[in-house]
Amino acid sequence: MLKKNNLLLGILLGAMTPIIAFLLDEYTPLGARFADKPLTLYAIGGAVNLLMVRYYYKQQASKTGGGIMGITFIGLLLILYFKGGIRV
Repeated sequence: MLKKNNLLLGILLGAMTPIIAFLLDEYTPLGARFADKPLTLYAIGGAVNLLMVRYYYKQQASKTGGGIMGITFIGLLLILYFKGGIRV
């Protein structure tokens, strides 16, 4: 399944780490541990996504890598907006 090259797989894979980071931040004591640096868990999730992008591009699966990259970018903007990092 992970060898497929499609956009939907990339979007699903890319959405996993921001969702896990959100759940860890909001519903576990781990979020309180990083209270002075609130975006730490999200930065770790973004780094994991970038590693996945690199892997899929090296495997010639550009659609999957593009899906991961796109959802990572959208997730980054949403996190910065809702966590107060940027103002519109």
